[in-house]
Amino acid sequence: MKNSLNELLATLEEIRTTQFPDIPPEVIVEIVNAQVNNQDNPGTRQSETQKIITQYTNLITSEDGEEE
Repeated sequence: MKNSLNELLATLEEIRTTQFPDIPPEVIVEIVNAQVNNQDNPGTRQSETQKIITQYTNLITSEDGEEE
């Protein structure tokens, strides 16, 4: 599984760098880890992924000087 996970991360990194360079690679890794670590619990998987996305959007919103 480790090899396929590394392949997935490499593919996602290629997509991120070419299409979404403003998104930090750490965000993608966190999302993948949340998905992998919660494979057997769809509810937790979804909520953990949403938390990561919310944290990132809050961060970029505050960096832009907008109110939350």
